[in-house]
Amino acid sequence: MVFQPIFYLHTLRVYGYEALARPPEWAGSPGEFFARAVASSCAAAVDERVCRLAVREFVRAGRQEVLFLNLTLPSFLRRNGLVKALAGVPPSRVVLEVTEHAFATAPGEMASSARRWKELGYRVAVDDVGSGQSRVLALAEVGGDFVKVDRPLVTGALAGGRAERVLEHLVRMAASLGAEVVAEGIETEEELEFVRNLGIRFGQGYLLGRPEPLESAA
Repeated sequence: MVFQPIFYLHTLRVYGYEALARPPEWAGSPGEFFARAVASSCAAAVDERVCRLAVREFVRAGRQEVLFLNLTLPSFLRRNGLVKALAGVPPSRVVLEVTEHAFATAPGEMASSARRWKELGYRVAVDDVGSGQSRVLALAEVGGDFVKVDRPLVTGALAGGRAERVLEHLVRMAASLGAEVVAEGIETEEELEFVRNLGIRFGQGYLLGRPEPLESAA
């Protein structure tokens, strides 16, 4: 497990950490590994193991920030043993991330499951938001607490044109729904200043902090 910090952009104070699983080299990239887990119907077991490891390390390090955890679609819908795996960190300090694509794949089921998670006290993030329309529906239906904007949209918006208007609309829409925007993949000072000026309060990226073991984190 490695953990990438998420910052308050105006103070550069750490708000939380996103837990990221790093499978062994023979298993391929994290994306390939989790795609195979979903295809072989063992995603729930893998997610449960990853969450248990992340929570254990977070608690052992005595962290009091917010813990962001990525879930596959099957795990988010079924929950299974995840609630038990998450024990140790109060639900109010846990944000469950599911990709925008997952919400587009099964919008009704995702919205229903998100409401159940939120009833338990957890918060929900729509991750990897691009430039399609599914994010608008997902955020509106779920009442997501965070929308994480993918790096290509940030860099595209910085170049101006349609992408900038899309990102400005996202920021306004999220604010109207009581959600926070997290800008992902901030790698330059120019990008940092740009997203700050758009009113985005949270961000992560190599400029701010790389994924690393929690004991090495600030």
